[in-house]
Amino acid sequence: MLGGREDLTYNFGLTWLPSDGMQVDLGYYNTDLKRESQPVYIINGVREVAKFQATPFSDMNFNEVTLSTLSYDQGGPFSLSKGNTLWRGRIPLDPGQGAWVGSIDANGDPVLDWGYGAGQTAEDPRVLGQSDPRGFGFKAQTEIYSLGFAWDINDVWSAKYNYGYINHDGIQQGPADRDVLFGSNLVDLNNDGSDRADAYMQTNGVSSRPIIELFTESHEVRFEWAASEALQVNFGGFYSRVDDEQYDRTNYAPICTTPDRLLDQDQDPTEACYVPINELNYLSPLNQVEKVGIYDIFANVWSGNKGNWTHYDDKITSAFASIQYDITSDVTILVEGRYTKEDKSVERFSDDLAIRAGETASGFGSVTGLIEIDSSVCAPSDNDNPNCIPSEDQRNFYYFTPKVNIDWRITEDNFIYAYAANGLKAGGFNNTSVRRQSTFNAEENWTYEIGSKNTLLDGFLQLNAAVYLIDWTDLVGGQAPITDGGFQSPNANTAQANIGDVENYGMEIDGRFIINDSWEIDFGAAYTNPRYKDGVKYDAAKRYYHFECTEQHLKDDRNADGSSIGGNFNSYIDPGELCGNDDIGGNDLSKVSKQQYNWGVNYNTMVGDWDVSFRLDGNYQSRQWVDLLNQAYIPSRTIWNANLNVFSGPWEVTVWGKNIFDKEYVSGTFTLALFNKYIVSYGAPATFGTTIKYNF
Repeated sequence: MLGGREDLTYNFGLTWLPSDGMQVDLGYYNTDLKRESQPVYIINGVREVAKFQATPFSDMNFNEVTLSTLSYDQGGPFSLSKGNTLWRGRIPLDPGQGAWVGSIDANGDPVLDWGYGAGQTAEDPRVLGQSDPRGFGFKAQTEIYSLGFAWDINDVWSAKYNYGYINHDGIQQGPADRDVLFGSNLVDLNNDGSDRADAYMQTNGVSSRPIIELFTESHEVRFEWAASEALQVNFGGFYSRVDDEQYDRTNYAPICTTPDRLLDQDQDPTEACYVPINELNYLSPLNQVEKVGIYDIFANVWSGNKGNWTHYDDKITSAFASIQYDITSDVTILVEGRYTKEDKSVERFSDDLAIRAGETASGFGSVTGLIEIDSSVCAPSDNDNPNCIPSEDQRNFYYFTPKVNIDWRITEDNFIYAYAANGLKAGGFNNTSVRRQSTFNAEENWTYEIGSKNTLLDGFLQLNAAVYLIDWTDLVGGQAPITDGGFQSPNANTAQANIGDVENYGMEIDGRFIINDSWEIDFGAAYTNPRYKDGVKYDAAKRYYHFECTEQHLKDDRNADGSSIGGNFNSYIDPGELCGNDDIGGNDLSKVSKQQYNWGVNYNTMVGDWDVSFRLDGNYQSRQWVDLLNQAYIPSRTIWNANLNVFSGPWEVTVWGKNIFDKEYVSGTFTLALFNKYIVSYGAPATFGTTIKYNF
């Protein structure tokens, strides 16, 4: 099943007025959400082939490089994989079949047969639009409790208290394979001199990330003082605590097709496809073959266990105040400020392979015999070890954020404003492989905006507009995992990091025009232009994409910017070689549309005792870059929606349609630089429904 949803939501509120000037509000809200996966396809580059050997096919169309394969990295037979690392241009609805770029030797002959038979290649078997039923999508349950108290103490003083409590559990689960019918090929060659047979396994990786258990509670006390008709003062304090536990779970399971392509695993894969995910471990293909290299660790330690298991505890305390003063009857100035202290701590219980802090996992290695992998999380007694990240850490952030706002009411129908505001988002922690990615610093911005709100043509036209400039320092965003040498985990998460400085300017306009008693139109437009400033670097460009890395650069062991590659002076990319162009200064931010437009037509009338309204609306967004290198993009799109609403007395009936012209489009991408992989999601097709309400 794809694209479906099932929601159950209920809430209630109670208001008590114990006396004049006092009010108490109680509230409760509960929602249970289920979202099936949207249709997706996965495209990958040569790194997925060479470094993880899960498939021999590459789908990318740009930036060809040659990589040494995993088997050669481990001292096995000399083999290379040549292919692209990036997609350039429009992300299509159908990327077509991939090219065979499986490992080849010095003579150009295949080294790994990938399950097709020695020395053989085959056409790409991928079929788009398939769904693994074990990847159910998204489930979440949220409870919210609220308490509010308001007291008008006298004519000039009032006080308010607000309390909130949230308890949230959420899980996402989806397939991680390029083709869920064919699965991933896990190849283990016997290069250790023993008589052990080569092993070829096909498996589906079913990934849950993140699984979240979170609660938060907050208290706010606010006092308001009407000092005079011209002067209003507001001050108070705020405290909240966030307790957040997260982890990932990856399961290796039989592929959802006939067993023809599988080793004899004594099981029916089509039946296994419908076994609940928490019962899959014993069915894992990795448990069917003994001594299969690092897959020993994958099966016994990683699969089905809590990886990246982390507990975050944040405490936020702040004091705030604002002063509003009417300079004249038409001009008002508002000055606000908030001083905040954030105490953040983290506990890391396991690393990305679910190896507990301070522990070591061991398994049989295909080339080196017995291999051992230490957890990337230190033992609690070893937190000062620079070769692992601390199992516990703590940081405090102190900051002041001011805002100044000026309003000028030119007439009763025309209003302009201007403001300058400082914002700051505190830094935090990651659970990752190396110490230098375990923390990130705060990001800060200054926003400047001028706008106007207007009522024109005797109230028939409302028109608002604004222009703004945002200056970011140390913008926080996703950074691909890095390693300081040694084993590169395939489960390493993207880390939050300070990407660099950004400048953004833009404008917005919106309005509503009333034609007559029955007809009106509304419209909006926005333009934004966020770009990285000069000097910003993107680590993954050199580490994983090898963007603009040429054979000559490799032979000279020197990048175009003069930095050392740290390689072997040959024409192919060895492990640890940071070759490429990582300068993204001047590039646009990814996943941002520079232009957005929306419009709507509304019609209202009476039919007998029924009030009837109809709305037709559309929205347009321009293209979005997929990643920071600005090579691939999601194309622009226009979506139309409509609804017909009729109501009388307590009854209300709505017939609605979304994407009514059934536009086929790519709605988004999730980028995994570690694998040269994009997970591309399709937008929802035309959807129609009816909602019936009875109000009492």
